[in-house]
Amino acid sequence: MFASANPTLISGYDFIAAGIPQPVDFLTQPNEIHFMLDLETLATTPDAAITEIGCVRLDTGRTFNCHVIDTLGRRTPETILWRTENNLPWKHVVDAESNCYPLYTALGMFFDWLKLEANGAELVLWCKGTDFDKVIATAAAKSVDLIVPWKYNNFFDMRTLLKLFPQFKVPKEQVTHTALEDAILQACQLLKIAAELYEVKQEGYRQ
Repeated sequence: MFASANPTLISGYDFIAAGIPQPVDFLTQPNEIHFMLDLETLATTPDAAITEIGCVRLDTGRTFNCHVIDTLGRRTPETILWRTENNLPWKHVVDAESNCYPLYTALGMFFDWLKLEANGAELVLWCKGTDFDKVIATAAAKSVDLIVPWKYNNFFDMRTLLKLFPQFKVPKEQVTHTALEDAILQACQLLKIAAELYEVKQEGYRQ
């Protein structure tokens, strides 16, 4: 077991205080726990080096966040330049204050956290896009001989939902490109979409 209970990595977000609807409809299936995942990386390819992991549990708001030293993944000059030009960090010092860990340790703690939060239920993860966070996380786990705790068919895409519900998109300047903040933003969008679908269904029942 990794030090997944490290309190410096685990916190929470209050969806209720932020005026965000509680999970309904497809987010409240029996024996499922839904999470929103976001990664920051130094490339956009499947073998990209991960620099940060951010994840939020949708029903409780509990979060996981850490910075990563990934010496195995790809770094591209274009991505590093883009992060530099946008004043986004891409280097971290390994110390307790920055919550920064080698890839093997960071992924191990993250996977342990997911399993502890799910407590035997099905892990359902969401992310933005089908070819980024899921693919990179899975490839990174394989590179350090770790097994991902989710089933291959329990990953779902926010980008498709936002295409169908463009009213819940936000201006680009609201996307901070920090993993936890972006995971929370995407979780809020997902909860709003689920609430909208639920209201449509309820209206149909009333007619």
